[in-house]
Amino acid sequence: MNVSRLVQSVVACLLLLCLTPIVHADNVVTLSDGNGITVTDIAQFDEKWTQPLTHQRALGEARFWLFERFDAGAWQTGERMAALARMYELTHERRYLDQLREFIEFALQFRDDQHPGGISSTGEVIDAQPLDEFRDRVVPGWGGKSVGYLLQKKDSCGTGIRGQLLVGLNNEHCHGSSKETSLG
Repeated sequence: MNVSRLVQSVVACLLLLCLTPIVHADNVVTLSDGNGITVTDIAQFDEKWTQPLTHQRALGEARFWLFERFDAGAWQTGERMAALARMYELTHERRYLDQLREFIEFALQFRDDQHPGGISSTGEVIDAQPLDEFRDRVVPGWGGKSVGYLLQKKDSCGTGIRGQLLVGLNNEHCHGSSKETSLG
């Protein structure tokens, strides 16, 4: 990697880090003592994580981060997906599965073998269906590049997303849906 390209990569990552929202203490949900989940716990989670404006903002961020192949954003998206999957497991309320499905659709849309490519927010060209340099082919998964991984072209930032995809798709299969899900 030449010095100019390295500087561009560092600047792009710093710009993206500035766009990453900081998780404030007001987003933290604390559960009641004991083994069960209470109505108050659910209401607190819903108030801070699933309100329409909050959900739409999180979806927009996820779409942006997954399109840009921004590792920290992919991890944050995976965490949100995990929270929604966990709430569904605890409550069996369909609304959590419906919101999780929206994130799953973006994750699948921007999987490396499906990625449409384009121009990033920093003007960098984002390759459509990038070649996995280790496997020498396009793979059905998520790879990423970041300052911390300059020597390694691919990392495992998609691990959290993969896990939540499996949970969400399993729940869709077990509990039915009017929409079809395709893994490509």
